[in-house]
Amino acid sequence: MSIAAIIAEYNPFHTGHMYQIKKLKELTGCQSIVIIMSGNYVQRGTPAIYDKYLRTEMALKCGADAVIELPVFYSNASSEYFGHGAVDLVNSLGCIDYLCFGCESDNITLLNKIAEISAKEPEQFRKHFKERISDGLPYAKCKEEAILSCIDDNLKQEVSDILSKPNCILAIEYLKALRLLKSTIKPVIIKREGDYHSTNPGDIYASSTAIRKNILNNLSEAEPYIPSEIIDLYQSGYPLTADDFSEYLIPQIIFNESLDDFMGISPFMRNRILNMVSQFTNFSDFVDLLSGKHITKSGIRRGLMHIILNIKNDDIHNSVSNKYIRLLGFNSKNTCILKDIKVNSSIPFICKMANSKKELSEDAYKMLMHNVKCDELYHITLCRKYNLKTTKNEFNHGLVIL
Repeated sequence: MSIAAIIAEYNPFHTGHMYQIKKLKELTGCQSIVIIMSGNYVQRGTPAIYDKYLRTEMALKCGADAVIELPVFYSNASSEYFGHGAVDLVNSLGCIDYLCFGCESDNITLLNKIAEISAKEPEQFRKHFKERISDGLPYAKCKEEAILSCIDDNLKQEVSDILSKPNCILAIEYLKALRLLKSTIKPVIIKREGDYHSTNPGDIYASSTAIRKNILNNLSEAEPYIPSEIIDLYQSGYPLTADDFSEYLIPQIIFNESLDDFMGISPFMRNRILNMVSQFTNFSDFVDLLSGKHITKSGIRRGLMHIILNIKNDDIHNSVSNKYIRLLGFNSKNTCILKDIKVNSSIPFICKMANSKKELSEDAYKMLMHNVKCDELYHITLCRKYNLKTTKNEFNHGLVIL
């Protein structure tokens, strides 16, 4: 039985995602699809608009067979950490034949060439990167220019275009991780159509950005881009935004002796935060206030969210050596995939949270509990915003089973 994996956020799930699942089955003939999905916090540096269990149900109703959580240490990280952490998790399952991802370019040869440069970091790359970083340019920009310095002149424009596309950047990180892990998993690229950043969709597929905007303003405008199988889940969902977490940020900034240990907080960003904290009004406005040519808004959002969630540099390094697989849900008509993972996975496979302490090492359990605390903050914020009364938590919620 061939099995394919998709790394996703489904923030939220829409018709483009459903197309990807169907196309993947068509291209590979795979019998099962596993989704490695960001939990309650996503790569753009915000909470997910809907909680991970609702998004898991969306995925399962639209063709996925199992959904596994990408821990917060990776899901809320830069593309490099996000990509490597997710691919490492896919590789650890031990039974995946294909890894699929959407991308604005389907030039696999050129994407692999860029990934090879990024993985090997040849002398020309290192020299150019060192020069540009000393000029004070943002890390991502330095990396882009270092890659271009290793590319033939006739390909520079095409590579530059690729490096300007967010899904291409993630695709390169996936290919790079497969290379570094010496994985035998075959990459499958499905070309992405439409504008990733569009907020005025007029095509058959809308961007997640546009749909999130519609969810918050007028859900009916998003309905043409929502699979009919899950429209009821959208209507029953309770959306959250980064601004709902605003009140948690200032105490963390004020009472922490140093911000330098938080993941994604450079000395430059730390100084900027401390100099402007008195002007804080809410999360979004503070991001706008902090942004500039030397610092991207996505990087700022991730850094601020790491402060809120108490995620420090050591945490991501510890998570690498203390990995686990946490199942969020599965399709009861295809339980073979769960058996395959249990038999072949190289790291612990958690199906029941009640058993997690005895199934994990002490350090791995600490990492899981940090993730649980982040989920508790999401849950508390949700309940307070919508005046919900519920006793469900990460230990008694249970798996999503269709």
